[in-house]
Amino acid sequence: MLELNQQQAALDLRLAQAAERNSVEPEESVVERPEMSLRQRRLLAKKQEDQISKVAANKLSSGGGETASQGVKFATARLLRAAWMSEGTIVGFLLGLVYINIHVFLRMVLGPNMFCKLGEEWSLGKTGTAGKTASTGLFLVEAMQLILFDLLILAILAFVCFWLYLLAQLITSPWETIQQNGWEFFKSLWDLMR
Repeated sequence: MLELNQQQAALDLRLAQAAERNSVEPEESVVERPEMSLRQRRLLAKKQEDQISKVAANKLSSGGGETASQGVKFATARLLRAAWMSEGTIVGFLLGLVYINIHVFLRMVLGPNMFCKLGEEWSLGKTGTAGKTASTGLFLVEAMQLILFDLLILAILAFVCFWLYLLAQLITSPWETIQQNGWEFFKSLWDLMR
């Protein structure tokens, strides 16, 4: 019985040392110990499984989350870069502008772990002070460009809404709209349409 307690103590010491190194050494099989009772073998096997799961959980919590968020950050940076590059096309302009606005909003909500700053998508992964200086300059350019594009879209939407409202007023009550807005305005509009 004293020998079994010594074996148990040696096994506990090896498991503790393995946990300190964050890796579990392959233990000898519990089934291969005929001198232990079935109850002792089951307890030992359960203890080994618990130790392995603790070490795996420590590894995942210490390094796995950072690398996963870095991967997401690189992926969203590539999407942001593609959105900026698609601004030169007609369809890509609207879709790219929508994604850029969503990216900026989600960066404010979720933080910089998953979404890079504007201008950083071109130098993400590069080291050195030149990359940081360039990304700061690009941040200003891209932020001003985004504000300009958003204001342009808002102006276009306001213009379209005004004309739809005016058309609806003209259809529902043409004489009141003409009297209210003036005959010259509609005459110039009519001449423009011809």
